Amino acid sequence: MTTSADPRLLEPGTSGWTASDLDDPEIARQWDAGRFEIINGVLKTMPPAFYDHGAVTFELLQMSRDHLRSGGIDCGASVEVDLIIGEDDVVRVDGMLMSRADADQQRAVLVLLGRDPGQIGRVRVAPILVIESVSPGHERHDRVTKRRLYAGFRIPNYWIVDRMRRSLECLVLEGDGYVPAAQGSEQQTVSPGGLFAGLNIELPRLWQNSLEFGG
Repeated sequence: MTTSADPRLLEPGTSGWTASDLDDPEIARQWDAGRFEIINGVLKTMPPAFYDHGAVTFELLQMSRDHLRSGGIDCGASVEVDLIIGEDDVVRVDGMLMSRADADQQRAVLVLLGRDPGQIGRVRVAPILVIESVSPGHERHDRVTKRRLYAGFRIPNYWIVDRMRRSLECLVLEGDGYVPAAQGSEQQTVSPGGLFAGLNIELPRLWQNSLEFGG
């Protein structure tokens, strides 16, 4: 029998969850030990993180980060990042690129919240690029739900890579939604343009990277 002192358990499908709940050390411990998201206040579970999908995301992050740095834009990359879009929406991002300006804005927000700005932690600002690697059975989550959330949060660039279909779609924010900037599949080369003008992504390099040790 539970009491008011008992910790609330992270049970997928339950509602009423918010970003503020993660300030509770016990809830944060459960959260960090699992693979969760909060979508419209409802707790969701994430698919397993497979090497193959992560390898493709990592390769894309390296390409995009190195390209921006070569053009004088200081930025950093990370994977499996918690992104707090609002009180009712906390998502796990497969790959994220943050500029120096993004990081400075994040630290300013942390100071306002009375938190330690010495580490980025869960991101609360819109980064310059988010990448999602589509998992089988979760296509709609990346292509519909997260696309809507990221557009509403004003993330300027959203890339969706699908290793199973061997495709890459680079979306750019225009108005209140995303429009395709570039897309391709199989052996094609994708050139996102815009902030990433001059970057030519040879898709075979992505697929080969995940095949070197996988299948």
